[in-house]
Amino acid sequence: KLIRSKPITIGRSPDNTGFKLMDPRVSRTHCSLWTRSKGQEILFRDSSSNGSFVNGRPFDRGRLSNGDVLRVGDSFFLIRNAIGEEDGPQVKAIVGNAPEIRKLRRAIMTVAPTDATVLVMGESGTGKELVARELHRLSNRCGPFIAVNCSAITASLAESQLFGHASGAFTGAREHRGFFQQAHQGTLFLDEVGELPPEIQPKLLRILEERTVTPVGSMMSIPLD
Repeated sequence: KLIRSKPITIGRSPDNTGFKLMDPRVSRTHCSLWTRSKGQEILFRDSSSNGSFVNGRPFDRGRLSNGDVLRVGDSFFLIRNAIGEEDGPQVKAIVGNAPEIRKLRRAIMTVAPTDATVLVMGESGTGKELVARELHRLSNRCGPFIAVNCSAITASLAESQLFGHASGAFTGAREHRGFFQQAHQGTLFLDEVGELPPEIQPKLLRILEERTVTPVGSMMSIPLD
């Protein structure tokens, strides 16, 4: 792990403080690695007699990228820059080291502290709710996490369930707080949002733009966080 800008060496030298190898094809001080730009870059310099190879090609000096394979003698090193993943808050529910998974975790950590409305896209079973829950957990919001399956909401009740309704809005109606009000100061996850009835979607857009909700049968707009 490179955690400083001071070079770390690879070689057979007994006083080597980096990677000490017993490989007879490795020079006493074979090569050096160090970081730059607050750890965002990993730099390399060869100082051996046998040379070093990156991705099968001779490599003297330069910048190493994520996924590069460095060969020193008969030893191999896989280069991976984990800056931004191991420091600070962790995305615990989404695991894996593939580049796209790491990119997703970085995006979650970037967006979570903001008040932005987030669109999470993906096929069924890819973990959209996991993303939403991690966004909520890392946001430090004091309200609850409310998950709503929009495809399971009856069209005739969708407006009332989402936005709530006032007493007397229809026969026998008592005041009801909709999902938006229930998630106040928290996070509302609308799964399969495209399945909402078309007549509801303009009202949803207005709520996202103005951050207020008007219950069915009421003239009063209620501010939402």
